[in-house]
Amino acid sequence: VVFFSTDTSNANRFLALHLGADAVFNKDMVMLELVEKIRKILYVKKIFDTIASDTLINHTLFHSGARYFQYRLIEELARSSRYKNKFALVIIQIDKIFSIAKQYSRQSADTVLKKAAKIFRFNIRAVDLLCKYGQDKFMLLLLDANLSTANVAVKRIYNVIQKSDFGSSEQPFLLKLSYGISICGEDGIKDLSSLFLNALTNLEKNK
Repeated sequence: VVFFSTDTSNANRFLALHLGADAVFNKDMVMLELVEKIRKILYVKKIFDTIASDTLINHTLFHSGARYFQYRLIEELARSSRYKNKFALVIIQIDKIFSIAKQYSRQSADTVLKKAAKIFRFNIRAVDLLCKYGQDKFMLLLLDANLSTANVAVKRIYNVIQKSDFGSSEQPFLLKLSYGISICGEDGIKDLSSLFLNALTNLEKNK
């Protein structure tokens, strides 16, 4: 849902997001900019639709369902627009999970994902959210977090993962992570598309 308005106030923006808008634009926006923003919105929608589909199949690996996770993201975007608070979206990729599945088995890879998910959940606050994204990634929603506090949280998870043994007692192996952090309220990030795409971009940079 795209909301057009000549009113640029924060109250109007909050109202639009509260009513379900994915993005809020001014009517005098350049058409090419509008098309690009819509393209990004559709791209993110496609990703979340895929996540929702995976949720139905692999629900035992999830802490939060994809639809609820997306709803909370939009809710926090609205709160951020109104109260200027910040929050973090973190995308964590488990490196070489496909190699693990190929070298050992799909069941071994699933066991690794479940153990990693437990470590993620136990090392974030109760108010934060965790959701699996695709076959080798997880998303974290860290409330009231800036880049510094988000980095601390991710480093804590990273250190626990590095000290944990995965696989079996006969064939133990270490897990490696890559991650990208995006902060709502920083670098002009104010909508779902820019928040998500920025996290993906930072993930690619950190590989």
